Amino acid sequence: MTNLTCKEIADKLNKLETKTPKTEEFEKDCGQKNNRWWDKCDKKDGVSTQKYHVITHFICRYYNGSKFNCSKCPRKCEECYSSDILLNLKPKNNITPENVYMNMKRPEMYLWIIESMELSNEKLDKCIDEIKKVWSNSSIQHNSKMKDVRNILNKYEFNWINIESQLKKL
Repeated sequence: MTNLTCKEIADKLNKLETKTPKTEEFEKDCGQKNNRWWDKCDKKDGVSTQKYHVITHFICRYYNGSKFNCSKCPRKCEECYSSDILLNLKPKNNITPENVYMNMKRPEMYLWIIESMELSNEKLDKCIDEIKKVWSNSSIQHNSKMKDVRNILNKYEFNWINIESQLKKL
């Protein structure tokens, strides 16, 4: 059972200032091309925009409860991230951080978390190489690719249990 809330996870991740060149390279090669609202957020020099994508993902699940509720939200994601709008909302804490982590839909979100927490450069390089092979295969559907990505993350021990354990130390 998880002790940290999605908001606490987002707060911890927000404090990380590690540069993430491997994630940025992956984004250039294989990253999401459309609807990149996180590029519109104010960012500090050299901080990956993926940071904002991940943090807002956790925060919105904490306050809105699900992606479905977020999709019906009248605000834009960048508004929620870059303002105090969420501070006035009551949390709908019915989704665990593990559930949020296990259901992210983009590999670069996982890679940013792993690289920004400086978990393992050697493992990360191998992991990225395998993910790139899966992600560049156009004959595989998105959901199947994400299942393969999660299997690769588990193979290299970048699973939720290890991520949460490291987050608790921050």
